[in-house]
Amino acid sequence: MPYSHTNRRGITFYLHTGRSALGPAFEFRQRIGDGALDALPEGYEVYEDPNGRLRLVLEADTPLAGTEAPAVRVALESTDYAEYLVEVVEGAVVILQPNWTRAELARIIGQPVSSLTAEDIRDNTDYAPIMCIEPSAAIDGHFCLLRMEFDPIPGWSEPLVDGPLHVLLAQLEPHLRDAVTSDF
Repeated sequence: MPYSHTNRRGITFYLHTGRSALGPAFEFRQRIGDGALDALPEGYEVYEDPNGRLRLVLEADTPLAGTEAPAVRVALESTDYAEYLVEVVEGAVVILQPNWTRAELARIIGQPVSSLTAEDIRDNTDYAPIMCIEPSAAIDGHFCLLRMEFDPIPGWSEPLVDGPLHVLLAQLEPHLRDAVTSDF
């Protein structure tokens, strides 16, 4: 039986292999087809992004997966941004913003705005990166806070602030408020 993984939205995908210009490639498909694999390749694990898309990543213990990402989640829970997600992506902690406003989402799922829970939001919307906390290249134990920029070319800004993680988290909410483009 081909290797399968069911994402957080309840959709089952099957792992396939193929070729790309760079060599072997892996992809998840909803139907079993040519190149279906019976098991995960050794040294890989499944990564599911906040939008339910799957990909294989190399197994690696990143230092950010241990304490930094949970600290950012806790910091967000005490703000107006509790619905935001925190993911470790390529060695950085990324804060993701829901793509729908509360009013839009309430209208889509047919509930009053006041009754929406964080789970309602997480289950019914996609997310986009808005801020990033990454290790500082200059000082060991320090981190940099960056904001997603869209003009002229999408990508991370220059560091807004840097310092120890607890200092950045104390300064996080005003920077999030400046970066947010919706009424979340």
